[in-house]
Amino acid sequence: MGDNDPAAPASDEVSDTAGLEAGRTLANLGALGATDAAPAGALAFAAGAGVSFDLSRAQAFLAACMSANPRVAYGLGKKAPWLGAVPGRDFTQIDCSGFVREAVRLSTAPTLQFPDGSVVQHDWVRAHGFERSSIADAKASDGVVRIAFLRPQDSGEGIGHVVLVAEGKTIESHGHVGPDARAWTGTDWQAKAFVYVFARDGRLALPSTSESFAAAQAAAPTFTVRHGHRYAAEIVLSGIESFFASNAQIEVRLQGYGFSDVTVTGSGLIRSAEATWSGADTTAPIDPHLRSIREIPLAPPGDAPARAAAVAAPVVIRASAGPPVVPGPSHVFATAGLPKYHERVLAVRMRPEPMDEAPREAANVGAAAAMALAQTESEPETAGMSALSYYDRAGKVERVTSLRGRAAVPHRRAPAVAALTVASASTGPADDIDRIKIIELRSGQDTEALHQALAKDPTVADVSRVAARYLLGRRPVSTAPMNATPAIEAHPPLWNLSKIRWPEAREIEGFHDADEIT
Repeated sequence: MGDNDPAAPASDEVSDTAGLEAGRTLANLGALGATDAAPAGALAFAAGAGVSFDLSRAQAFLAACMSANPRVAYGLGKKAPWLGAVPGRDFTQIDCSGFVREAVRLSTAPTLQFPDGSVVQHDWVRAHGFERSSIADAKASDGVVRIAFLRPQDSGEGIGHVVLVAEGKTIESHGHVGPDARAWTGTDWQAKAFVYVFARDGRLALPSTSESFAAAQAAAPTFTVRHGHRYAAEIVLSGIESFFASNAQIEVRLQGYGFSDVTVTGSGLIRSAEATWSGADTTAPIDPHLRSIREIPLAPPGDAPARAAAVAAPVVIRASAGPPVVPGPSHVFATAGLPKYHERVLAVRMRPEPMDEAPREAANVGAAAAMALAQTESEPETAGMSALSYYDRAGKVERVTSLRGRAAVPHRRAPAVAALTVASASTGPADDIDRIKIIELRSGQDTEALHQALAKDPTVADVSRVAARYLLGRRPVSTAPMNATPAIEAHPPLWNLSKIRWPEAREIEGFHDADEIT
């Protein structure tokens, strides 16, 4: 699948399913706190100064990765540990966004504080107003350096991709190979890419109106971390980040950045973190997400066993008091342990729009609207739709389906926001069934955050989790003749409660009627 899904890893480029999910997040959204150890020249960066771009340095970095012993391979979620890390010695695997980030930082002077994660990098390029180019223009040998993005929703595995393009060839790291240079043909995944002019005439191609860019590049305060020392800090998230950054995700990102024994607590906009630095002694600018950083003093030797015992006891075990619970016989019928809701599913009903009351054509209106929305780069204006769009671009949305049983939008690559807001194709005015959509996510850990975001959105009438008693499945194709007599759809029509011994089951201790589900 490499030519259509370039960032998808081979079996030996990701450890297991958990690694795939964490790696997808790191590849799409980047490592939390990914900052530059900026050289002294960057500290003197003044308002109005330009940023030079030396393509030969990016090409030299590519050559160093390809000729290293061992050769640097592709690794989903893997990054260069610091600016100027030596390929083959300091790192042996790197993903697409980590590779492009390091290549850009090495090629710019002053060092550009370019973010990590292909989705975040794409947002950064758009936010700074870089000129949009075309897929065909990227084939040219015109001295222009371009940057191209494949969105996660346009790839089979939900993993985005990013490459630099110069003289008709890519500079990239892709699945099954690693750092590589390939011809830009405009076919396969490249046909779906978004292309921008990144550098021209040895300078970063920033618009002249981007006056705020210099201020953003100003030097940040620095902090030194030492190997084996433990640190505490507050993590400050933006409103949109707080919706889909779980503590577990933040811990994974801090671990990917070089910390070990990481604990993150709290919720909402401000989290508290403690971690031990496992890398070499390093001085770097403080990431804007971090504040109140302090080193935790080492405990006196006599206190070490007590601390180890406290850390070793999980919270669930420490909170347990009383005799241990003895499992009952396996044949006892009980429902207490069954999940009440589908882990990755939400049902959303949109508020009616004025256009919903007008008749619509049978099949092509929803598809045409979705195709138009699929090509636009405008962001939704409401918080809930912005959160859904962010999840979708990060490859975290599996599908959006109409409650009527057909795809909400026939176009498979339409954004989730379009699929949610475009009513199902029908011949009459939209009704409540048309406005109800089922959102299926790739991971259950994102469900609650998206639920909260959509619940606050003014365009959403209501949103709820889907009870586990409702089976999710595809509607079978009907084979009944057109003039057949209507009949009950269920088969069998009803359960015989006596036959399945329902009254006896309800008498068993521990049985629950699932009456909490609404």
